[in-house]
Amino acid sequence: MFFKNINKSDQTIGGLVKTIYFCFFWMIILGGLFCSGHADEATGTLVVTYQTGVKGERLDRVRFWLRQNDKNQQLHPANHACVEDLGKLSRTVVVENLVPGDYTLDFVIPNKDSFFSQPEKKHIKILPNQVTKVNQNLQPRYASIIIHTVAGEQAQFPRPPKISLHASCGKTVSYSSEGLLNADALTPGCYTIVFEELDGYACPKPLEVVLKPEEKLGPLTGLYLPNSLVREVSSEKEDVGTLLLFYNIHVSSEHLEHLKFRLKESNGHLLSQENLAKAAQYQLKSGLLAVLRELPAGRYEVEFYLDEQDISPKILSRKNFEIKKGEMNSVQMAFPSEEVVAFKEALLMHREMERRDKELAFSNNPKAMQPAFLTVKCNLSDTSWALYRRSMLIYTGTGSVDRLKVPPGGPYVIKPEKKDDFDIHMTPKGPFFLEASKFLQVDIFYEKQALIENVAENLPTITTPAFLSLDTEDYSKKDHLPPLLLAKVTGGKVIVGDPSKSIKENEQSSRILTLNPFEIGIYEVSNTEYVKWLNYALENRQIIYSAQAEHVGIVRDLNGHVLCKTREADPHSQIFTLEPSAGKTVFMFIADKGSHPVINVSWYGANAFCKDYDLRLPTEAEWEKAAGMHIQEEKEPLQKFLFGFSQNEIDPSWANYKSNDVPLKKREVLTTEVGFFNGRNKVNVGGREIITHDAKSPIGAYDMSGNVWEWVSESYTSGSTGAEKIVKGGCYDSLADGVRVAERLALDPEHTDSYTGFRVAKTTLPLEPLKSKKETAKDVNTNVFPNPSK
Repeated sequence: MFFKNINKSDQTIGGLVKTIYFCFFWMIILGGLFCSGHADEATGTLVVTYQTGVKGERLDRVRFWLRQNDKNQQLHPANHACVEDLGKLSRTVVVENLVPGDYTLDFVIPNKDSFFSQPEKKHIKILPNQVTKVNQNLQPRYASIIIHTVAGEQAQFPRPPKISLHASCGKTVSYSSEGLLNADALTPGCYTIVFEELDGYACPKPLEVVLKPEEKLGPLTGLYLPNSLVREVSSEKEDVGTLLLFYNIHVSSEHLEHLKFRLKESNGHLLSQENLAKAAQYQLKSGLLAVLRELPAGRYEVEFYLDEQDISPKILSRKNFEIKKGEMNSVQMAFPSEEVVAFKEALLMHREMERRDKELAFSNNPKAMQPAFLTVKCNLSDTSWALYRRSMLIYTGTGSVDRLKVPPGGPYVIKPEKKDDFDIHMTPKGPFFLEASKFLQVDIFYEKQALIENVAENLPTITTPAFLSLDTEDYSKKDHLPPLLLAKVTGGKVIVGDPSKSIKENEQSSRILTLNPFEIGIYEVSNTEYVKWLNYALENRQIIYSAQAEHVGIVRDLNGHVLCKTREADPHSQIFTLEPSAGKTVFMFIADKGSHPVINVSWYGANAFCKDYDLRLPTEAEWEKAAGMHIQEEKEPLQKFLFGFSQNEIDPSWANYKSNDVPLKKREVLTTEVGFFNGRNKVNVGGREIITHDAKSPIGAYDMSGNVWEWVSESYTSGSTGAEKIVKGGCYDSLADGVRVAERLALDPEHTDSYTGFRVAKTTLPLEPLKSKKETAKDVNTNVFPNPSK
């Protein structure tokens, strides 16, 4: 009986297995049929390429509808899914898996001002397993303008006056020093023409014009009338320039009476009114324009503020700029008009109040409310603070104030004066409310900042290296080139490569070389310095700038090598060209980037710059000696720092690098000013500001770790002349490992990008062959990095 049950059970299991097997078999058959039926429905692909003009105007705002019928339509590019051709300033959108059939392509463009010619709808056919391509040129309707200058009463100019054309935002769009300005490829809108002042002539006032699409305006005439009161014109002219201040503000004239500006020199001294005697202010449709002529060359800070003697002034905006000899600089200022209106309301409210013994007594109090009482205690008697209610200024005080009468309610907020080297602690924090007949005390405590060694959590303790005096010189070959600061480096041995045991894939084994003395740039070459050289080289026909559509924005040498790219070729470049005027192109850098390192420059571009200074690029060995070699005392073993700021540890207070491996959401240029990490500037780390360290290399050079990669003279493969060249130091997008002194990359000598710049070097003695020795890093006790605190 037992065996019978087993056999019966086996039969049942066998039948179940057979059933499952047949079900699975039919599922495969049916599934294959369904899949083969679906595969028969082949789809097509659409590739749409469009461009908007030589500057790529409004390219990022262009969209198009793809419609198969009234119910099946979609707007592209969806979720910014597009491929952008930076060289031609166009965009390519790929739409896949389209059902074959007839479609309509309809472009949607930002065209309220009729800047573009409206394109017609395109009818296209999508075929199975095929790619359909559409090219659309959205044609801009550019405007142009011609302006020239004339001397009245048949007088003769001592030289042609300069003319500049500015957009409504204040940006300089065209410039001429020939007395004739011919600007084309202009977008419709409001422009301001500014004429240079010449001694002995009454200068024409700035002229505001509105250009319509395809309008050809001009020639307009700037008439200079001889000034009969000027009998003698001095031929010796002080180093002066002109500043154009554009401030876009749209409020009624009654609110502008308190709007003022002041200029401070680089040393903080306020410029006297005598220096501003030739300032003129003009009301434009787009805002206000102040023209400040004959300013002494130098660096300045402009500060816009609202002022009235009865209440505390309100700072609206600040900006730094530079005036150069014989040049015209434009600065754009913008601030919300509500700030001006709020100031006016606060002034009116203040005039309705009577002050008695530091009390606020309201003359108009229809509800007869009892006042609230506020006491402010401050540990520094010379510091000021302001009391606001709903963004309206109520009272300004200095030091401690006892039992101030104020209206009940709120919210109130106290804004104390900021002081360098002090932290501010307040109780209570943030906004507060006051009850009628009740008393509240606010404490303001200024705490002197201590020297913080550990600047962030989970970071190693850092000791700032001792101050190192530099033997430097201002080296300038010609008057047309700005001076470059160079640090002298003594000759001697250098460890090239990483003396630790971990050799990276792109590095060589460490070796010891002997160098002659040389000099190296304390800072990376800046946009200001490179732009100055570009203009000189173009004027002297040493370089070629292409304005043709397919090569626009590319600067080449006479042999055809790419030197650099401007924003016309790569929107991440910080150098651009003004519209060609009278056959002349002018290079400029974008606002606030003059002190940033030049980028988008090739090895050829760096080398050409150096040659015009009678300088050169450093060798890799020279670069590493200047960046990392500990200054050796007699009988002291060779020692090398890991990073280019005399340290073996790194955190964001030492260099401009990527402190985490989180990818950037979008590509953006994050360079800092050359020499930014100087012990005075502040950086934001983890949501709080910390003071940078004075991050100098042992010989006193800045940014030798991070900011931008730097070209050196040698090829990546030893002994080769045309191979890839070496870049050193890492950049703002490099992790800590990538900004070590020993780190190196190989790039094509014509390669340009937004991560790479350079610094210069100089030979001080006739170069001798490098003495290569068989000793290694460990032979001279360099396997241990030096302690920077010693």
